[in-house]
Amino acid sequence: MAGTFKISMHESGEWVTQFTSQSGIKIDGVTRRHTTWQRPAPFADGWVQGPSVVVPAVEWAGELNLRQKVNESDKVEWFPAPKAGQSLCFMILFASNGGADIAGVLIEGDMYVTEPLQLQNGELVWLQVRYGPLGPGEPKHLDAIEREFRVFSASGQPEDVGAAGIEVFKEQPVVIQFPLGLRHFTFDR
Repeated sequence: MAGTFKISMHESGEWVTQFTSQSGIKIDGVTRRHTTWQRPAPFADGWVQGPSVVVPAVEWAGELNLRQKVNESDKVEWFPAPKAGQSLCFMILFASNGGADIAGVLIEGDMYVTEPLQLQNGELVWLQVRYGPLGPGEPKHLDAIEREFRVFSASGQPEDVGAAGIEVFKEQPVVIQFPLGLRHFTFDR
């Protein structure tokens, strides 16, 4: 995520969120690892849900530039921001059967971004995308997160800043990428 944070899914079944070596960030000055999970059991015949990245709608969306400069941008698919009261969820799905049909596990409105990738162990990996309503209690939780992120200072101009906050759940492989806005920064001029 923006070259700072990554999710690694090891064949051993250990899944890890950690800061990238390029970020230079270490927790307590010791480790880049943030959270570790074990691969869950299948939710349907041969299908395992991998980590999800959820981007909630926020009223300040677009105040800061979140899009990174990328090489080969023609290979990047951008999705519109979710509408108020919704979130955009990117989910990784693993299928143990090489002939698996993703239509059997999609719900109405789901999209998949790519053709499946085949892993060396024969599994197929899909990136699924879903817009959906915020669940009960989520707006209140997002308000609390928003207040916690009002701590940053930056030099330069607001148009030079692009940032997002990240919340990782320890109970399940879910990461919330929380867009930040002008209200989260004070600027040194």
